[in-house]
Amino acid sequence: MRPFASALGSAIAEHRHVLLNGCRARFDAMVAEAAHELLRECGVADTDSRIVSYVLTDREPIHDFGTIIRSRPAVWEIATASFTSRNGSTRRTR
Repeated sequence: MRPFASALGSAIAEHRHVLLNGCRARFDAMVAEAAHELLRECGVADTDSRIVSYVLTDREPIHDFGTIIRSRPAVWEIATASFTSRNGSTRRTR
C-alpha cells in the first residue's frame, strides 16, 4: 500500500494539483506525507495551500501535513434520511 500511496501523493504534488483528502486513515497520511516531501524537495514553502485535509469534528487528524479543516457535518454518510429521494429510496438509479 505504501508504494501506491507514495506514488499518488508525489504525482499530485508534481503536477501542481492540490491534494484534498480525508485525514482519517493511514492511507491518507501516507499520501499526504509523500506530497509534502515532494513539495519540500521542490522548494515549495507554502505546503499548507497544496495539501488540504478534512477531519470529522469528533476525531483526531491522522496526520499534520498541510491545512487541516474540521468538518461541519459530524457524519459523512450520504445515504441519510435528509439525502434520500422523494420516494424514500436510497438506491442509486442510472
